[in-house]
Amino acid sequence: MLAPLIVASPAVAVPYELRYQGTYDDLLHPSCVREITVKPATRVNAKGKKVKGYAATFRGTDVGPPGIGDKIFLACDEDSIRKYGLREFEFGGKVEGTRIDAGDGIHQGDYNSMMEGDSFDGIRWKDGNRWLKTSDVIPPPEAPSI
Repeated sequence: MLAPLIVASPAVAVPYELRYQGTYDDLLHPSCVREITVKPATRVNAKGKKVKGYAATFRGTDVGPPGIGDKIFLACDEDSIRKYGLREFEFGGKVEGTRIDAGDGIHQGDYNSMMEGDSFDGIRWKDGNRWLKTSDVIPPPEAPSI
C-alpha cells in the first residue's frame, strides 16, 4: 500500500512592507522601547484614486521632555530616568516598499536585511541612526498596576 501523497500549499508571500513590524534596539537610545506595527491601509492619492498602502505606528519610550534638541543621546537607564523622567510616545507614519516615513523629517529610513547582503537587520534612518531588529513580535501592553 502506498503512503498518501502530501502536497504542500504554496507559501503565501508576505509583503515587504511588513518587515518593519517588530521591536528594535535603538543605538542612540539604549534600553528605550522601540516598536513598530504595520497594517494595510487605503489612502487617496493626489488624483483622488484609492491606493493600497501600509500604515505604521511607532511606539516607545524616551528620557526627558520632547524637543530638547536635534539629537538626544540618552539611555533609558535608571540614572537618566531619575534625572530627566521617562515618557512614552506614539505616532503614525507610512511604509512604501523598502522605505518608512513618519513625516517628521527625522524618522525616514530604509529596511536593511542581512539576507540581502546588508550588515544588520533593521532600519537605517536618514540621520544615520540605526534600529537593530530584535523580534518580529510586538509584546502586548502591560496591564496598569492597581
